Amino acid sequence: MSSIRSSLLGALLALTGVVAWAAPPQPPTAASAPQQQDRELDVRAKPWLGDFDAMLQRRVIRFLVPYSRTLYFVDHGVERGLTAELARDFERWVNTKYRAQLGKRPLTVFLIVTPPGKML
Repeated sequence: MSSIRSSLLGALLALTGVVAWAAPPQPPTAASAPQQQDRELDVRAKPWLGDFDAMLQRRVIRFLVPYSRTLYFVDHGVERGLTAELARDFERWVNTKYRAQLGKRPLTVFLIVTPPGKML
């Protein structure tokens, strides 16, 4: 796998005009390195289908929103617009209405910016 990565990196550098480059360092062999398991966080948004009860258990609702000047925009790191305000109001309403089921861990609404043509 690393030889493929090295050859792809070499081809990319040759295409961009960089000729001299150093090969990436090879990981230590199993005999010289202590047994260590690689851990990484999976940050891909996986498709998930479920009903409202399952959303309450996961404590996550995702809203697809279009990026526009009136519906959704980010101003100095703060989500603003009609859709953002509606999502926050909905989040407060759900957390109030289902307080007994949620306990001390509230539900969170995530806003995912999506092109209008891909929303359906």
